[in-house]
Amino acid sequence: MSAAKPSTFSDLSVPDITTQIHVMHSRPSSYGGQSDVYTAFWDTSEAYTPVAIKVLRVTGTPDNRILRRLKHEISIWGRLSHPNLQRLLGVYFGLGPLPAMVSEWQHHGDITTFLKRHSSDVGIQDMKYRLLGEVIEAVVYLHDKNIIHGDIKGANVLVSAQRTALLSDFGFSTILNEHSRSFSAATAPKGTFRWMAPELFDEQESLATLTKASDIWAIGCLLIEVQSGQFPYHTKRNDQQVIIGLSKHELPPRP
Repeated sequence: MSAAKPSTFSDLSVPDITTQIHVMHSRPSSYGGQSDVYTAFWDTSEAYTPVAIKVLRVTGTPDNRILRRLKHEISIWGRLSHPNLQRLLGVYFGLGPLPAMVSEWQHHGDITTFLKRHSSDVGIQDMKYRLLGEVIEAVVYLHDKNIIHGDIKGANVLVSAQRTALLSDFGFSTILNEHSRSFSAATAPKGTFRWMAPELFDEQESLATLTKASDIWAIGCLLIEVQSGQFPYHTKRNDQQVIIGLSKHELPPRP
C-alpha cells in the first residue's frame, strides 16, 4: 500500500520508509481524537520491527497551510532525542493524503492501561513515582528547547518494554519563538479538556494560547490520573460540565 508523495514533503528532514513498511490490517487498531493508529511491521535488513503508524484524520484536501504546519511538526519531532520521548522512526505515504508518522509499537500501551493491569504488583507506588518523574524529565527537555507539547495526558504517555515512560503525540506541539499556535475551545480535541489549564478558558480571550505553564498544569492533572486511576474532574459527567468548571477556575478533586 503506497501513494505518491506530495511535493510539499519532497524535502522532509525525516526518512521516508514507505517501501519498508508492511501494514497488517486495512482498518485502524485504535482511534484517537484526531488520528487513527495502524499496526505494521518495519522490514529492514537487520530486523522486522512492530511499529505504530499514526494517521491524521482529515476531511477534504488539506490546504498548503496545513501541509506546511504538519511538515514543521514532523521536523520538530524528528529532531528530538530523549530517553523518555517516543522516537519518530520515519514517515509513511499510503494511508490518506498526509504523511503518516511511524514509531515503535509499545505493547504495554499507555500509562493508565499499564498501571491498571499491574495495580496489584509489589512496588506499584514507586513505579508510579518513577514514571511520572520520567514524564517530567521529558517535558523539561522540551521546554528547554522552547517546545510546548500541548496535549499531556495519560493516553499520550506510553510505557516501553523496559517499563519506562515515553511521552508521545506531538500533534499540538509548537515552537514558542516561531509558530505560536492558538486554538479555540470549540476546536480542541474531544476529551482533552480535562487536562487543560483554566486560563485557556478565560472569557476575556477569544483565543487561548498554549504555554509552558499550561503544560505544567497538564502534568498536575496527569499526576491525579496516575495516582487515582480516574480522569481529572471525574465527578463531571461530560465535557460541557468540565468547561464550566474550568471557566470558574475549579480545581480537580485530589486523590
